[in-house]
Amino acid sequence: MPSLGRNIKLHRQKAAAGFGRMCKRWREQQGWSQYVGESWSREAGFDVLTHGGLSPLEAGKVSHPRWALFAHFAEINRRLAAQDFAGVKSQDLKLRLADAKPMVNDDGVLLQEEELAGIHMGVRRIPAAYWVPETSNAPLLTTGEIAALCARWRERVAEEVRQREIGLVRALGELGQLAPTVDRDRFQDVLAGAITYAPEQLQELWDGYAWKPQTWIDAWSTSVKTQPIGTGGGGG
Repeated sequence: MPSLGRNIKLHRQKAAAGFGRMCKRWREQQGWSQYVGESWSREAGFDVLTHGGLSPLEAGKVSHPRWALFAHFAEINRRLAAQDFAGVKSQDLKLRLADAKPMVNDDGVLLQEEELAGIHMGVRRIPAAYWVPETSNAPLLTTGEIAALCARWRERVAEEVRQREIGLVRALGELGQLAPTVDRDRFQDVLAGAITYAPEQLQELWDGYAWKPQTWIDAWSTSVKTQPIGTGGGGG
C-alpha cells in the first residue's frame, strides 16, 4: 500500500495541477494572453509574475511556489475589483484590463493570498467558475474530421469579422499574437483557408482538455467583444 507520505505528495501534485488549470481558465475567460499580467505589473510597478513563471504554473509543474506568487494574483484581483489601472500607459493594455473580472470564490468574494494558497495545497475547493477537469489524451480525428474542425474555426472567425467590421487581416494579426511563435504562421494559414492541420500537427495542439487553436480563438473573441462595433478599421 502507498505510504502516507506518498499519498500526501500525490494529493499536493493533483492540487497544484488543478490550481494551474484554474489560473489558465480564469485568464482565458478574460481574453488575456500569458503576457498581459506581466505587462500590467511592469507598467503599474507592482510585483511581477513573468511569462516564464506563469507557463509552468498553469501546466501544474510548480509544486512549492513562493508566497509572492499568490500575492501577485491577489494584487491583480484587488486592482481589478477597484478598477485601479494607475500607471498603465499602453492603450491596448488598458482595453484588455477594462472589462476583466477578478478571481472570486463561489460567493463572489475576492480570492486573497490565503485562499489561493489553500487551493494550491488542496485544502480549499476550486471555485466552480474556474474548475477544469483533469487532462486527457487528445481525441483521434480522421482527416475529414480535422478538415471540418478547421472549417468551424474559420467560420467562427469570419462571423466575428462580419459582426465587428474589423477586417480579416487585422483579425488574423490579433489571433496570431495569442499563439506561440512556433505555432503562429500555421495557425494563421489555417484560419485564412490556405492549409488544414495534418493529424500529427493537430495532436501537438491538445493542451489536456481542449484544442489550443480553440482557446486562442475564444480568447480573441472575448477581447473583440470589448471593442465597439465599427472601430476596427479596414485591413480586410
